[in-house]
Amino acid sequence: MKMPQLNMDEVILLVDTYYNMRRTRNKNTKASFYRDLSNTLRQLPFYKDLQDETQFRSESAVEIMLNNILYKEINKDSVWARITSRQQQVMDYYQDDRYLLHDVANTIRAIVKSGLKLNIEETPDSFMGGSMLMSYHKYIETKGEQALEFLKDYRGETICAVCGQDISKIYGEAAKDLMTVHYSAPISWYPSALQLMSAEYLLLCPNCHKLAHTEVRLLEENSLRSRLGK
Repeated sequence: MKMPQLNMDEVILLVDTYYNMRRTRNKNTKASFYRDLSNTLRQLPFYKDLQDETQFRSESAVEIMLNNILYKEINKDSVWARITSRQQQVMDYYQDDRYLLHDVANTIRAIVKSGLKLNIEETPDSFMGGSMLMSYHKYIETKGEQALEFLKDYRGETICAVCGQDISKIYGEAAKDLMTVHYSAPISWYPSALQLMSAEYLLLCPNCHKLAHTEVRLLEENSLRSRLGK
């Protein structure tokens, strides 16, 4: 049976595992990385009909994929280096910020371990955080108790916390219903948010909120303000 290509969430876990283990020489330690990655991939909610297949995201399969990345790094110009364009995309994006990659991967792992039932929304490959992180982010914004309380406290406000625009000047009375809550905490906080939602929220206009959801880094308040020059 031909297995489906890794999606963005799976590639994030694969590349993060590679960076965590690439200097390891101990065979038992490497085997534990293969086992943990295989178990996590098999528990993701994307290919439930394949989870009982022994070949699906098996330890031997992830070992081959991790070794392919190693070969690619050692032999950058070799025609025999076999990694997918999506794997290269993730490696390029997080090349100078592997801590962020690790935070994103840890969030995915935490969601899997929690057993939280998310409504997984498909995200474009241009969003380098994967579907699970974005779906969880939106879950915090729309279902989180503190987010709902925050929205009550600021009900009626029409000034965006980031761009500073008062959208009531454009939309009148409808403006108060257009303002939305954005979860603005660093990605490193996301795993702990499964136990206790932080109070890191902003009230944003629709345009700023849409921008914040276009890139992993822009989910965080400081990066979003920097992008807008605020």
